[in-house]
Amino acid sequence: MKSKQPKWKKFHCPPLSSSRKEQITHEANRACDELLRFSAGEAFSSSSSSTSSSLDSDEDQLQDGLKWEYTEQLESIRVEKVKVKSETKKSVYYFRGITQVEGTIEEVMELYHVDMAHPNLQLEKKLSPDILHSVVLYEILPYRPEESTVLIGIRWSAVRSPYVMVRNRDYCYLEIQRRFTLPDGRRGFARCLHSVKIKSCPDMEKSHGFVRGSMYRSGIVFIESKRDRKTLDIVQAVYTDLKGNVPQWVAAKGLRQRLMSLEHLKKYVNMKRVANQTFARRSQLMAPGKVKSCFVCVDDIGTFKRRYNCQKCGEVRRNARRRLRLLSFVAAVS
Repeated sequence: MKSKQPKWKKFHCPPLSSSRKEQITHEANRACDELLRFSAGEAFSSSSSSTSSSLDSDEDQLQDGLKWEYTEQLESIRVEKVKVKSETKKSVYYFRGITQVEGTIEEVMELYHVDMAHPNLQLEKKLSPDILHSVVLYEILPYRPEESTVLIGIRWSAVRSPYVMVRNRDYCYLEIQRRFTLPDGRRGFARCLHSVKIKSCPDMEKSHGFVRGSMYRSGIVFIESKRDRKTLDIVQAVYTDLKGNVPQWVAAKGLRQRLMSLEHLKKYVNMKRVANQTFARRSQLMAPGKVKSCFVCVDDIGTFKRRYNCQKCGEVRRNARRRLRLLSFVAAVS
């Protein structure tokens, strides 16, 4: 028996005034400036005077004197934290996850393509499995991938709690996507999320049971690596207030869940790159009998274990299931 899908709220979004749009644009740009300076400031610190004026902010204290502390390693993601002063002047922790992926700026930008007429919620859930539903309420600046400011909009999202005893959260926030170029020529892309209050997105605790949380200067930054322009350095910043009575260990679990979404993103980018490649010719397949170690995990395959060729790159691996997952992925994206 199939479970019933929840009835999601139909938002009524009347046009915003010009002054309100201008205010939102200013707030979104400021939040993105702070995200770049705060979470990925090392990339700009070498020659901040050479960066574009959009990175100049009145809040230089975000970068000055901050020392990120190593917290833990989640698979390929290095987790760090720093203590900052919140809007209420209390000390809170700001977290970031750091990793890398083979890819280009254009490839990651495609993941966050916004089409009001044809939203791709399925892709959003693949990148962030804790997403229950997400709706773009307003396009303040329509999606234009060729511009430096790619998008400014207002979005509502519902997020699944990591534990049944804790209610799901929802957020109403600004979304700004921005392209930029560093003084050394490396390109970058940022997607910043910052909570906002609007009348057309009221509290939904009574109607849907969601507790309205807040996020500040959160988001993800991609920058071409210094060593290899085909590799992207990724920084995901998380600064949220879950509101309500949430135990610290539950909040920590939710944080790990959010940062682990980077692994889903990396997997999707890698699989899509492989899916777009042509299949290897027979002459390009490595001879399985001459290969001793698996190309994927580098472990010794063993004398009596079967070897499999990747039909895309021709390398030898010991696990056929990866091949089956790839073929199913190819069928899904084609």
